[in-house]
Amino acid sequence: MLKYFDRYQEVKKIIKKTENGNILTDNPFTENWNENEKNSVINELKICAENGGYIFGAYDCEKLIGFSALKNNFFGKKYKYLQLSELHVSNGYRGLGTGRKLFEMSVGKAKEMGADKIYISGHSAAETQNFYKKIGCIDAEEVNKFLAGKEPCDIQLEYKIK
Repeated sequence: MLKYFDRYQEVKKIIKKTENGNILTDNPFTENWNENEKNSVINELKICAENGGYIFGAYDCEKLIGFSALKNNFFGKKYKYLQLSELHVSNGYRGLGTGRKLFEMSVGKAKEMGADKIYISGHSAAETQNFYKKIGCIDAEEVNKFLAGKEPCDIQLEYKIK
């Protein structure tokens, strides 16, 4: 499934959450999934689907170029959050609207399921955070401590479904 998927991302700046708010800081690193990481993602997608979640894919011919995963576990004080656990677009296809479309499809399904908000534990890369802010995400009003603990550098976001 992810044979040709290119998760390569050269990160130069990240958004870091501090007591005084979010700050932009230098923190260069490269993210690039190897076969083990791809297999781990595939396993997570299978678990998501087996538990009633939804997986959306974008293709260039038969080549997967983007995907999102919406879990089917409501949480939060009013049990109105659903987690967008994955949203990735292959290197070379970013900036073309694919991520936005996958996000919109996930939001549409979450709305059908009765969710009020989408929860995202977003990668700290400035480009990733800028994407989420551009499509209307804000800092999460209610932080899921379990998800935040799994990836302490991620920024916890939410999107209010209209």
